[in-house]
Formats: sequence, structure tokens, C-alpha cells
Amino acid sequence: MNPDIDKSEIQNPTPHIINILIVDIPSISDVDQTFTADIYFDMRWNDPRLANPAISSDRHFPLEKIWNPRPGILNRRSMELILPNLVEVDPQGNVTFS
Repeated sequence: MNPDIDKSEIQNPTPHIINILIVDIPSISDVDQTFTADIYFDMRWNDPRLANPAISSDRHFPLEKIWNPRPGILNRRSMELILPNLVEVDPQGNVTFS
């Protein structure tokens, strides 16, 4: 534990839901022991700090502007993002990153 953190600020872990859908595996190389996969990644969690019941519509933020679980893929050689890293936040503070 970081000694610089005030222990009174420590909260419970934030539960989140992760969905991964393998859309396609267009190539597999036995020689290089590699494969290419197209995947759809979706992650959801609730951040009460972003809740605003006075707003009736969802809001959008860049992923890096809010707290997030910082997902990563181990042992990857490369990754190409097709969609921008945006999150959608509903009035109750439910965050969706896909």
C-alpha cells in the first residue's frame, strides 16, 4: 500500500462487467505461432461521482478524462483501434466503454 494515501479515502473496489466477443480470426500462422483476431470489447461500471439525475440524456467523455479500470491485453504483438476511446455515462453514473 502506498504510504502517501490517506487510508480514510480508500473505498471498496469498483465492480465492473467485461464482455469480449471474437468477431473473426482472419489469420493463423503455425510457423510464427501467432494469430490475428478481430474482437469487440465492452466494459461497464458505475461511478457515482459522474451521476447527475438533473440531466436526462447520456453524456460522452474521452476515456482518459475519467477514472477507468485501465484494461490491457497481455502478450499482444500489436493492436489497432477502430473506434475512438469514448465512454458513455447515463444520469445514474453508469459508464459504458465499448
